[in-house]
Amino acid sequence: MILYINEKLNQWGLWCLSGRARVGYPKRASFMRLVPSESTGSVLICDDEAMQINRAVQRLEGELRQVVDLFYIRMRSCDAGSIARVLRCHRDTVYARLHRAHVVVIGALHDDELLTSSDSFGKKRLFCGSLQPKTTTKASAS
Repeated sequence: MILYINEKLNQWGLWCLSGRARVGYPKRASFMRLVPSESTGSVLICDDEAMQINRAVQRLEGELRQVVDLFYIRMRSCDAGSIARVLRCHRDTVYARLHRAHVVVIGALHDDELLTSSDSFGKKRLFCGSLQPKTTTKASAS
């Protein structure tokens, strides 16, 4: 499981459950979403970022989209074994599909540099939602 995208998808799941994904007028003023709520389980993702993640999830192939929907929205309080029983597959298959979905979503969000060889979140600085590329110079032999 890729921790960075797992956290993004957790926040996206809360965003979906909060009803913000629906079309219509918000229940409170837009600027109020910028201030974290005091309640537990508050959404810490802005609408633009959540909609970008939503588009990436909608582009997933069927079985990957299904496991993301179950894991992050419909059965978020259940363990992977319960989700595996619903999908009629092994628990390890659920984790394998989640990992594949994480890789696809992170690619869709253009966060490829965050995916390290160990699949852990690298401590890299984000500037305005995009990564600053690392530039390396090689000494030229004259």
